[in-house]
Order: sequence, then structure tokens, then C-alpha cells
Amino acid sequence: MSSYLSLSKRLLSRGLLLALMLTTSMVMVASAQEPVVGGTFRVAIPSVTSLDPLVIADDASFNVASQVYSSLVRSSINEEGVIEPIPDLAESWEYEEDGKVVIFHLRQGVTFHDGNAVFAEGEGREVVADDVVYSIERTLNTEGSTAALPDLVASFVSVEAVDDYTVKLTLNQPNALLFSGGRGLSATVIYPHEAVEQLGEELANTPIGSGPFEFVEYVPDDHVTLQRNEDYWIQPNLDEVIFQIIPEDSVALIALEAGEVDMILNTPEQDISRLREDANYTLRGGICPVADQFIFPLTTPPFDDVNVRHALAIAVDGNAISRAINPETHIDGCGAAGPGVTGYDPDMCTKYFTYDPEQAVAMLNEAGYTDSDGDGVLDKDGTPLTVEIEVWSEYNQARYGEAVATQLRDIGVNVDLQVVEFGTAIDDFIAGVPKLQSMFGFCGEGGTTGLWGTDGFATAMGSDQFPDAQALLTESNTMVDRDERDAAVRDAANQLYSQYVSIPVGFTQSFFATSSKVQDFGGVLWWFNIVTETNNTWISE
Repeated sequence: MSSYLSLSKRLLSRGLLLALMLTTSMVMVASAQEPVVGGTFRVAIPSVTSLDPLVIADDASFNVASQVYSSLVRSSINEEGVIEPIPDLAESWEYEEDGKVVIFHLRQGVTFHDGNAVFAEGEGREVVADDVVYSIERTLNTEGSTAALPDLVASFVSVEAVDDYTVKLTLNQPNALLFSGGRGLSATVIYPHEAVEQLGEELANTPIGSGPFEFVEYVPDDHVTLQRNEDYWIQPNLDEVIFQIIPEDSVALIALEAGEVDMILNTPEQDISRLREDANYTLRGGICPVADQFIFPLTTPPFDDVNVRHALAIAVDGNAISRAINPETHIDGCGAAGPGVTGYDPDMCTKYFTYDPEQAVAMLNEAGYTDSDGDGVLDKDGTPLTVEIEVWSEYNQARYGEAVATQLRDIGVNVDLQVVEFGTAIDDFIAGVPKLQSMFGFCGEGGTTGLWGTDGFATAMGSDQFPDAQALLTESNTMVDRDERDAAVRDAANQLYSQYVSIPVGFTQSFFATSSKVQDFGGVLWWFNIVTETNNTWISE
């Protein structure tokens, strides 16, 4: 049996873990100064949709929840800039039966937070293997769970408590993405069953876990306050963390420069170069290119006609739109996997999405949509061709939506653009509300499977009508050879995008910024690493 360290090295050599190399500027380096104990770390986030990871679909909300909850492992970036799993509740783990069984050895003495509605002060009970079993089963079996990701669902057989500190996870096949930096098993946090049973839906507003910080309060649309967990197995340097809810990136930047917050999750495009050159701030890049696209409601007329989808897709010059909105962070491309990510196809844009508004009109005419009354709007049997577009109110998405709407209107499409809060957009997407839905995300290893795979995020939008592509994505999770997996994901992606499942608008590289006072911060992945085995954030004076 091997320790998690030697196992990680072996898995890396076999291509099981994401091997995206980041530049030195993307890795937070621990300061040589003596850490300051105490103080408050203030982080600006755009929104909070829930504090229960079972239903969280956005990074910002999980960034908050990941301070309250423990998981078996966290994702981190090592000194070589490679994403790897690091211990959290599990001190170590090893594979058995050719990768179909994973044995986790739990850290002893970890307790759930006390001084709350479930556990009285001094009575936070120990986290044991039964809690892990309960939490994994809750994640996988609860209807509407967004944490039940396809890569784990497809391979899961059972989970059992061998003893109080040993968990046996059995799979039906090796799972190459089990510890994916995107999410993988680390999306499953450990709940006390008492909190779920006693608090019910209120758990979404008052989380109780065993992580480095305890929940204090959540004021919707304003802030979430957390305080140091004095009983955590690592003593946090910080007294408290305050997540300040600031929807607008430009307003968040003003707060950073005014010293009202210490960190912003997304740096406005026009300010990236300036902050990069300012010694008062530290600018860091995200782990991979973020896929930007507008996904069709694939089973709703007229979008159930692939020719209509094709026409609408080539009526939009997606990469040009992204270049105009984000000239410094835009990356050309189409699909769900960007450069350097498994499944990336550099030719996908030219194969399927060459901008051609004249051909788009001809195709719509052939599908029966013409301007029969001369009002400039295409119609069929007197009914205008109408496209409802729904975008988030964050991350420049309103600008993307307006640009896409303008180009569709230019060919005679009646467009209704709707800008909504992130929570509303996610709820509508999961519900399959028949609108052209913006979906910016799912970058990294497993991103294509997470979005388009069997039981993937886009299932409600009709992606299950492509079972062959979904099956191939599911199968790709078992391929330990990265080149083999890359070919399979690329093949599946071509099957999907040749059917015009979305309108791609390129990729973007996100950047977060901190005050130069922030030291030893572990980076922004799906997990927000403030206190881990490899880092312990503090604020210099």
C-alpha cells in the first residue's frame, strides 16, 4: 500500500491528475516573514446562492462553504504548479483491486463545530467513518443534488465504514477523475446527520461542518461572517473571514483599492494590466481557460431542429465578441475544453462555427422562416422567430448577451434578452427553462463530462438525446492514459458540437486580485484554500 504522496506521483505519471502547468505568477508563494496571528480576511464575492454544497452550482458559494465543511480531500496547486489532491479529513488513502477500491484513513480527533443550534458549546462530536458514508450517500441519492457529478455517479458502487476511521469506496471501474481539480470527490463535503435532520432547508443558511472556520452569520445580499475554529487540527492564523457580497466587478475593485476588502474574485478586464504593475496588489490567474457559450434548449421548438441551431450558431461571431469585450483575457476557441485541457480541438471553430450570416439566413429560409410581411423579422406561418436569451448579471455576461442579441437581430431574429441574478439563472438552467442559456465555466479536467456527460449539468437542457456522446464521455473517465482520454473526450465533443448544442463565444482566462498584505493564500480552485496542510493565510501589517 502506498501513501497519498507516492500515489499522487504515480498517478501524475500515468496522467490521472490534471497536469496543467501554471506560470510562477499563478502560484501564491508563502511569505518569508513571520506569520501574523489574528485579523480579518475580507473577500468580495458576487453572490451566495446557498451554503449547502449539495445544491451549490457556483464557485463563489462553494468558496464560502469550503471554509465551513471538511471533505476527504481538497484540491491544491503544488510547487511545480500542478493540481493535486491534498489531505483533509482523510490523512492518507490507497488503491486496491486495480483501482476499483479506494481505502481512506481518516484523521482522528476532528470534531463538528459546537456552540450552535445542533451541538452545544463543548459538545461537538467527533467526525467518524459513518459520517463520510452518510455524506456520500446523501450527495449521490438526493434529488436535485448538483454535487453528484457524472464522474463519480457513473462509477460508484458502494461506500462503507470499515471501522470508525476507515472508509472503503468501491467503484465499478477505475475513475481517472476521482480527485479531479475541477471537483471530483472533493465536491462531497462531510455533514453531521443531526444538522441535516434538525435544520432541514435552513442548513442552506446556517451550515455546520468541521472545517477551519465556523459559521457566524449570513445576511443575504450583504455578507457571510465566519470565525476561527479553535478546535481545527491546524490552528488558523486568521480570527475571521468575511465574504462581502458585491455583484459588480467594478464596484468590488473600488472596494479593494479603498482597502475595504482584501481580495476580489474577478478583475475587470480594463484593470488587469494596471493591477499587475502595482506593488500594492497581487494578480493571479485561474487554472484553465473558462469555456464561454450559450446553450440551446435542445428539445424545445424551434431549437429541436438542428438546422435552426446551426443557422443561429453561425450568425454569431463568438470569438470576435469575446475579443471585443475581453481583449486581454480572451482565448480563441470553441467547445467546452480550452487549450491545454483534455478534449481540446483547435479546429472545432472552423469545422462548425465559421461566421456566415448570409448562410444563416439562407438556412432559416429553407427551414421555413422568411420575412413574409417586410417588417425585418423572420417568421413562419405568421409567427416571428423569437429567441429568449437569459444571462447572469455578473462577469460581463450582459455585454455578451447584448452582442449575441444584436447579431441575431441583424439577420431578422426577434430577441428577448433577460439579465437575471446568478441564482435565478442556475435554477432556470437546472429546470431546463427553454431559453438560450449562458453557461460560462466547466473548465479543466472533467469539465466536458461534467457539462455534457451522462447526468451532466446540461441534461435538463436536452443533452441526453446524444447518448453515444455521453457514453463515450463516461467511458473516458476510466482511461488512465491521458492521450487516450484526450482522444475520447475530443471525439465526444465533436459529436455534440457538430449538432450545434450551443453558440460558443470563445474562452477567457480569469484573474483574481489580492492586496499585497495577503500572505500564504493557497489559491482559487473549486476549493478556496485559506487553511490547508500546505498553507495558512495571514494578513501582514
